[in-house]
Amino acid sequence: MHYEKLRGRTNFRKFGNSVHYMKIKRIPQIHSTAFGKTQWLKLAEKEMINEAQTRVFLFRHERAAASRFEWMSFEMEIGEKNNRKPAKLTRDELAKLGEEHAAKHVAALGYRIVKRNFRFGKVGEIDIVAYDGECLVFIEVKARQDNSYGTPESAVDARKQGQLKRVAKMYYYVNAISEAVCRFDVIAVDLFGNKVDIRHHKNAFY
Repeated sequence: MHYEKLRGRTNFRKFGNSVHYMKIKRIPQIHSTAFGKTQWLKLAEKEMINEAQTRVFLFRHERAAASRFEWMSFEMEIGEKNNRKPAKLTRDELAKLGEEHAAKHVAALGYRIVKRNFRFGKVGEIDIVAYDGECLVFIEVKARQDNSYGTPESAVDARKQGQLKRVAKMYYYVNAISEAVCRFDVIAVDLFGNKVDIRHHKNAFY
């Protein structure tokens, strides 16, 4: 009988506040690297190996697997560190980020933002409602990470324009606005890599 060694130390497991040292019998062929977890558990089921030996084996097996995984992850991280590209954003994340850039852009121009993400039932939504002086501006924001689906501006087609006009009418109704000059702007945001490009189209449609 002897104490099983793990990385030069006597192997132990903690149970509560106490430490239990487990004396186990060395079985060379079972402890070889070719002997896998499945084979060990089969022997355990046949009661050829006691519970203490099984706990030690599983502990060693899991530690070894974790070490291999950590090393692989470390190598991948080092290998990709210099060629890493920005993570691909989801559709909602991209829209939110584009709206944040657009809001900062119009605020810097002196616009007074009064509402963001105004939605009226199933009719639709307007991203930003703001005042440019006395003019009420309804702003549609479109963002892209690449041009595989065309430019952001191309997404504001005739159907989308009609939807925005209907939502704008509902904004007038909900806020009891009887007389106010308005216009429709489109802000395109390109998020290519770490570069942000903003194009502001005033009076984009009527």
